[in-house]
Amino acid sequence: INLNDPACGFHQKEVVDFLNEQIIQNGVSPYFYVMHMFKSWGDMEMKLRDILNNPAISGGMKEACAWTSLTLAVWFAEKQKQEDEEKIKKLQDQVEEQKLLAGALLGAVSTLREKQEKEKEKARSHRQQSLKVLRGVPEERNLLRSERRVGTQVLKQAKTEGEKQKGTFLLFIPSYTFSPRSIS
Repeated sequence: INLNDPACGFHQKEVVDFLNEQIIQNGVSPYFYVMHMFKSWGDMEMKLRDILNNPAISGGMKEACAWTSLTLAVWFAEKQKQEDEEKIKKLQDQVEEQKLLAGALLGAVSTLREKQEKEKEKARSHRQQSLKVLRGVPEERNLLRSERRVGTQVLKQAKTEGEKQKGTFLLFIPSYTFSPRSIS
């Protein structure tokens, strides 16, 4: 076991020294650990089972293999932990990225809604003003007709009076000016 290997899973020098001593004392080479570092835990467990069930292998050798398997189990667990931490970090980064994107999209949607609301209000105001003007059109038309009738009557009356006064007559026609804004 190499204590300097962060994936070994052991952090106490005394523990590492004891395990290495047990492995070497019982006749298993330190290379056994290195040879099997890259196999799966399932493969290691099956190999240990085969060793433990083989009557030709001495008890000391079986003990050394058990200690080696223990160290490999810790190594596999530590390696898996590191891989999981990397995956978690990657997923957390993706979540943060998605939150930022969602926030940006939410801001864009809010801006579009506000713009749409302003345009809607502007259109509503324009429509109301147009309706107000249109409602005033019949009233203005009737007023103009009345003025024309009054003007025609005044003209007839002045003409009649003028004929009475032999050619001299005064004409008075009231003048009104209307615009759509003066109606309101």
